[in-house]
Amino acid sequence: MRALAATGQIDPRIDVTAALVDAVRLVKRAREEGRNVIELAHRRDMFGGDLDPVTRGFLGLMYRDEALSRPVGRSRLGEALSWYLGEAEKTQPGPGAGRPAGGPRRGVGANG
Repeated sequence: MRALAATGQIDPRIDVTAALVDAVRLVKRAREEGRNVIELAHRRDMFGGDLDPVTRGFLGLMYRDEALSRPVGRSRLGEALSWYLGEAEKTQPGPGAGRPAGGPRRGVGANG
């Protein structure tokens, strides 16, 4: 997405790469420390400020439940990310553009 935004192929405001990387890092850290993802997300909220809503949305894509304890399969996550990229590619830079409707949670049901 960064490359697409940099070359003007998509609106730079919908480049959610940083939020996705942040969510992946949070999951990785939780696994390395043997902790729950939700615990680290809440701790971050308490001590480091609010967790970005888009990052929170990506965490929701990665897990089947609100407790962030039941991960979705790789193919399901890949489908959701591909959907978002496809929607992003439909945007054009300029006034009135923004994130595709539904943000990163679109395309994945609440129960995974």
